[in-house]
Amino acid sequence: MDVEIPRILQRHANEGVLILFVLSKHCNWQALDFIRRFQMVPRDAKPIRAFRDREPAYTEVVRQIGETLIAHRSTCKLRARTAPVERALVSTDYVKISTIHGEYSEFRIRRADEDEHRLSVLALQHITARRDHHGLVRRRAGPRPTDPGPGTGALPRALRPPRPLGCAAGAQGRRAAHPRADGSPARRGRPGAESLARLCQWGLVDCDPADPEPELGAHPLVRERFGARFETEWPDAWRAAHRCLFDWFRSVPGVEQPDGLEGLEPLYRAVVHGCRAQLFDAALNRVFENRIRRGDECFSLLQLGAVSADLSALAGFFPFGWSSPPATGDLSERDRSWLIGEVAFCLMFLSRIEEALEPRQMVGNRWRETGNWDEFCRSSENLVDLQTPLGRWLEAERTAQEGIDAAGRIANQSEAQYRRLLALAYLGRALHGQGRLAESAAAFKEAETLEAKRSPTLPTLNSLRGYDYDQLLLAQAENASDRHAVVERARVSLAYQIERHRPLSQAFDHCMIGQALVAGGEPGLDTEALAALDSAIVTIRRAGSMIDIPVMHLARAQHHRDQHHPAQAQADLDAALAIARRGNMPTYLAECALLEGHLHLDRLAQPTPAPATAEPIPEAARAWAQADNIIRHTGYGRRETELHLLEARLRHSLNPDFAELHCITDDVAPVRNRPDTFAKLRTQSRRIGE
Repeated sequence: MDVEIPRILQRHANEGVLILFVLSKHCNWQALDFIRRFQMVPRDAKPIRAFRDREPAYTEVVRQIGETLIAHRSTCKLRARTAPVERALVSTDYVKISTIHGEYSEFRIRRADEDEHRLSVLALQHITARRDHHGLVRRRAGPRPTDPGPGTGALPRALRPPRPLGCAAGAQGRRAAHPRADGSPARRGRPGAESLARLCQWGLVDCDPADPEPELGAHPLVRERFGARFETEWPDAWRAAHRCLFDWFRSVPGVEQPDGLEGLEPLYRAVVHGCRAQLFDAALNRVFENRIRRGDECFSLLQLGAVSADLSALAGFFPFGWSSPPATGDLSERDRSWLIGEVAFCLMFLSRIEEALEPRQMVGNRWRETGNWDEFCRSSENLVDLQTPLGRWLEAERTAQEGIDAAGRIANQSEAQYRRLLALAYLGRALHGQGRLAESAAAFKEAETLEAKRSPTLPTLNSLRGYDYDQLLLAQAENASDRHAVVERARVSLAYQIERHRPLSQAFDHCMIGQALVAGGEPGLDTEALAALDSAIVTIRRAGSMIDIPVMHLARAQHHRDQHHPAQAQADLDAALAIARRGNMPTYLAECALLEGHLHLDRLAQPTPAPATAEPIPEAARAWAQADNIIRHTGYGRRETELHLLEARLRHSLNPDFAELHCITDDVAPVRNRPDTFAKLRTQSRRIGE
C-alpha cells in the first residue's frame, strides 16, 4: 500500500490512468481521501458481500467497469499504440542477445529468478535466427557451413563461453558501435536495438535498449512459447542448460541444510531444474529428501508448513499430471511409489481432496502388489484422511480395517504394533463418524492401550488420533469432571508437541482445549476458550493444512454463537464454508449447514433483530434440508442429534404453541454434546410436527 498507491496516483496525475475501486465488503473507505475522489464500484457503494446472490453483483461490477472504460477511451480519444514496421535488416553483422557469464559447466546468475528468462532468450536465439560459432544472432543471413542444425544434439553455442557483446563475426574482436548521444541506436553494430525497443514497447521484453549490454527479461508467455520450441527442437541443449542450473542452485545456499523458506528457495528451484535435466534420482534423494525434507525429520512440512512449495517442486516428477505415474528415468520403483504417496499427501493438505484420491489409491495398490505392508499401512492411514472429509464413512471403515489386517503381516513386531495402533485410531474415527459410539470407543481404547506400552512417558493418544478420541470423550461427557479430564489430556499432548515443534499437532490440541472449555459452559472460561481457539487457527494456518482449517473455524464459530456474537460467528462460518466448498467436502458442508441453520433461528430470539437480506425461517429450513440430505446420503450419523435439534427448533419457530421444546433449547451447549438426547429429540420433533 505504501508503494503501490502513491505510484498509481502519480500515474493518474501524469498519464491519465483510470482508477476504479471495487467495494467487496464493509469498511471505512470514506475516511481515505484518495478513495473518495474516485468512482466506487458498485455505484451505490453497496459491498458485494451484502448481496444475497453474489453472482449478479459480480456481473454488475464487470458491466460498470466496461462502461467506464468505453467512456474513458472516447473522452480521452485514446487509441492503441503502434510501432513503425521495421525494415528488413540484411546484414552479416551479429548481435548477442543474452548476457550469460561464466563457463559452460556453471552459470553465474545475478538474480535468483533469471534462469527461466535466460532459457527463453536462448530459445529465442535458436528459433528465430541463424547462429555462428560464437553464440551470436545473425539477421537474415544464410547459414554458415559449420552451423549445427536442429536435432543434431550439438550443444548450443550460447551455452559456451561467449565473446563480448557486440563482436561481429570475422571482425577479430572489433567492438560494435555504441548508441548515439541522443539515445538512438547505431545502425551498424546494433541492428537489434530497434527490435528490442519494439518488444519493450509491447511489454514482451524488459530491458534498456540503449544499454550496450542489456540484461533481458522476457514476458512469461514469451518464455513459455519459445521455451517449448527450444525443448522440442534442441532437447539435448535443453537438458544441458537445466543441468547447469541444477548445479548452480543447489550450491547457492552455501550450507547443506539451510533454515527457513528463504534459505530453501534455491533448493526448490534446483529440484525443478534437475527434473527437466532428467536427473531425477539426484533431484529427489540428494536435494529434496536429504536437504529439504531432512529425512524422517520432514523439516519443510512439520516445522515450516511449506506444503505448496513441496508440491511445486514435486510437480517436476509428474510431467503428465498427478493422475499419471511419475517419470521413470533413473528412479527406483520404491522412489516412484513414494512420490505418488507424497503428492497425494500434499494435495490433501491443500484441500484438493478429489485430486489426491486417485494417486493415493494408486500408491496403495502398488504397495499391496509388492507386499510392502509397512508402506501399505501408511497409505491406508492417509487414504482415511481423504475419505472422511468426503463423507465416505463406510469406505473409511473398510480402509482402516485393511490397515489393521496389513499390520499383522509386518515382520518387525515394534513397527507392526505401531501400525496397528494407528489403524485402530482411524477405525475409531470412521465408526464415530457413523454414530457407532460404543464400537468407536472400543477401538480407541485398544489403540490407547498400545500407545501406553509403546510410550510410557505419554501413555495417551496424541496429535490427530488424540484429537479424534477426545472428540468422542467430549461427546460422552456427562459432567464437568469428564470435560475437565478432556482438557487435561489435550494440555499434556500440547506440551509434548510444542517440545517437538509440530505445529499441526499443536493446532489440534489448542482446538480441543477450546472446544472442551466451551462445552463446559463454566463462567470465567470464555476468554481462555477463545484464546485457545484463536491459537488453533493461527497455528493451523502456519502448518499449511488447508483440509483441517474448517474444523478450527467451525469450533470458534460455535463459541461466538454461544457468546451471542452472531457477526463473528458468521465470519468464521464463511471462512470454513469457502474451503469446504472449494474442496467439495460434504462432511464439513454438513457441519456448516447445521451451524448456519441455528444462526438464522437465533436471529428470531434477539430483542432487536439486526437487518438481514433474507427471512430467518426459510433460510434455516434451507440449511436444515441441505444438512439432512448430506447426513442421510453419507451416513454421517455422528451429527444426527444436532440435525434433530435443528429440526425441533425449526418446527417450534413455525408453531410456538409447543412449549415442551424449551426443555431442549434452554440449555443448548450441554444438549449438543450429549448423545443420550438423540431419542428424546427425535420424539420431540415428531410431536411438534403432528
